[in-house]
Amino acid sequence: MQHIRQGDAFESNILGLLPNSVSENIQSSTNPSLNIERKFVLLIGKANPSPNSALDASRELLHQLSDLNEVRIDQHNGEQLKQLQNFYQPYTNQLLTSTWRHRLTTDTPKSIAQAAYAELFSPVGTYRPYNFQHDPFNLAGDWLQQLLPQQGQFRASEIPSLKDGNQLWYVISGELQASPFSPDGQQALIYVLNNFAKNHQDLTILRSGIVFHAAEATALSTKEISTVGLGSILAIIVLVIAVFRSSKSLLAILATLSASVVAGLGSCFLIFDQVHLITIAFGSTLLGLAVDYCFHFLIKYRQLQNAQFAVQHMKKGLIFSAGSSILAYVFQFLSPLAGLQQIAVFMCAGLAAAAINIAVLGFYFNDSRSVSFSTYLQIFPKYIAPHYLRLTHTKLTTSFILLLSVIIMVAVIIHRGGSDDIRSLNSSSAGLIASEIKVQTLLNFPDQQRYLQISAQSSQQLLSHSALLANELNNNGVATSASHVIGLALPSLIQQQEDFALIKEKVYGPSGALTELCKLLANDCSAWPTKSIEFSSSLTPNNIPQGLKMLVPAFIMSNTLDTRILLARDTNIAPELNALINTEPNVLYVDTVANLSHSLQLLRHNTSLALGGFLIIFSLCLIAVYRNKALAPLIALGITITASIAFGANNGVSLFHILALLLVIGLSVDTSIFYLELGLNAETWLAAGLSAITSILAFGLLALSKVPVLHQFGSVVFVGLVCTWLISPLIFYLLNLNNIPPHVTRKCSDE
Repeated sequence: MQHIRQGDAFESNILGLLPNSVSENIQSSTNPSLNIERKFVLLIGKANPSPNSALDASRELLHQLSDLNEVRIDQHNGEQLKQLQNFYQPYTNQLLTSTWRHRLTTDTPKSIAQAAYAELFSPVGTYRPYNFQHDPFNLAGDWLQQLLPQQGQFRASEIPSLKDGNQLWYVISGELQASPFSPDGQQALIYVLNNFAKNHQDLTILRSGIVFHAAEATALSTKEISTVGLGSILAIIVLVIAVFRSSKSLLAILATLSASVVAGLGSCFLIFDQVHLITIAFGSTLLGLAVDYCFHFLIKYRQLQNAQFAVQHMKKGLIFSAGSSILAYVFQFLSPLAGLQQIAVFMCAGLAAAAINIAVLGFYFNDSRSVSFSTYLQIFPKYIAPHYLRLTHTKLTTSFILLLSVIIMVAVIIHRGGSDDIRSLNSSSAGLIASEIKVQTLLNFPDQQRYLQISAQSSQQLLSHSALLANELNNNGVATSASHVIGLALPSLIQQQEDFALIKEKVYGPSGALTELCKLLANDCSAWPTKSIEFSSSLTPNNIPQGLKMLVPAFIMSNTLDTRILLARDTNIAPELNALINTEPNVLYVDTVANLSHSLQLLRHNTSLALGGFLIIFSLCLIAVYRNKALAPLIALGITITASIAFGANNGVSLFHILALLLVIGLSVDTSIFYLELGLNAETWLAAGLSAITSILAFGLLALSKVPVLHQFGSVVFVGLVCTWLISPLIFYLLNLNNIPPHVTRKCSDE
């Protein structure tokens, strides 16, 4: 309830659909305290900009974003870089890049001095953070340049900019104050950006950040909710007006649907802190399921002209039908997927409320209007039943065709195999994904989903091991930036001492490079007394200021005894590299996407086995209640399940296809139970047909969804509904169960 009061009752994070252990594993891939998921980057550019036009527009956008309370804009005023320079200044003479270390080891002092002399008088300026007296050979300049390689890309201006060929991009970055998955937290930022893009259609705006993917998912889910919900309601209203032609019947249906939705949504808010938008989008199909009970009640009421008698006639079928569907959702609730648990709660509460509302209607419903169904009741005996009868005349042939079809469909399912790639759940548009990749490529961001995990027994050992591994990776053709390796960004004390000794001897020694440089400059070297060069042992991980850690990725990805080396996006894990990793006992290669996909695969296998066990138990219960008559719903269910997967999972079977079968089971059993309890006749077929039309429409719209999870659910259930509607009567006819049950005949005659 607290989230409702705060305005963040809904969320759109796709990780909310996954097991808690899996989503926590993803979120632990970065340091939570750094709020990486809240950060965003914008690049603003123009193909052929007039002087300052793109800069003026970027300045306008920067001011608009700075005025938002929900957003904190990064300040690019050079202060952080100055802090980094000040931090490293005392350690200038004990830090060497690998290039300088090689030069001081192999080159002569004279050649080093000549190169430095040429650089001093070169027309091309170089990055030099400290003055000539403090760092004559610019050792620290090269050191800081390797930590911030992107500094060379940026051009000095009020707003940082970088050059990409002939394209100049202005960079604006910031951080959300709230979660990027909260729809309310997204709105302010997205509203400003959309208005800015609308007013500057000549500009190109590239976006990078989780908030943009979350906002797109929110908009898409909201659209799906409107489409499926309104489509179902309109279909129900049209059917009620066309068939029942009664305002009281319409009110009875709307009351049932309202009770279902309120019960479902209320139950979710009572149990869960936040409700996923996909739960709402999927829950909109509840309208098509709940109305099923209403149609059976209204048609039976028109037949008997007594609401209580109508409820009594369908009581057993209603209890077993609703119970079987709720049982299927209870099974779904036991799955480890948090998002599907929400869907299960929503649907269970909604279906229970719908069934209870039907029982209540038995006491209060009264419609004096007597509308004949004769036209609609003629559809089944006149146009549908004769076709089923013809098929029963050739039972063996029909049965053989059904069996052969099932065998072929099973073969198709096996051939397609599974589809467990976590990336298939991404609902982001191709344009947004391309924009994300472009920004991360231009800014040289590494792949945060793939990295090498290194552990050690001490912080100094960690620094040494990470540096050694980085060198081995470079030798194997895998480029690693110093800014992504803690042992290169912050060498171990042993390495610092070795570098200090090398600098003291080769640069400041009696015959060092500085002496040679002084000769070239005709200087007496009095500004550099060698006695002032001292080693400091304070450059350790514990002494890095928190405010500077954000500047160097290696600091962000490291703890006291473990660190991560992020890999470039185009890194190919060749057999040689894999062998190298396997030989290192404290190094683990982590591919988050592959691990998540493997987790989904295991969940799919386990869910399939559990579903098989559920079907066995359910079949035994059905046989215990209906004896030999249970064969009809079981055969119909088997064919429906097979067809649903064969035709609804065209790109391979995923976990969500398997879970969608729970709905198929409930819907198929619903239809068969009403046929068993009330008989397969014009009235029950009409009620089942009306229910099927609304449900087929709801899940058909869901099958067209651009949200992958909803599409997978909708496709399977849509095929299952169509198959149930067509196959169930055929199975009843083949098994000679299409007559009205004796207990129904006796009740009708008594009443």
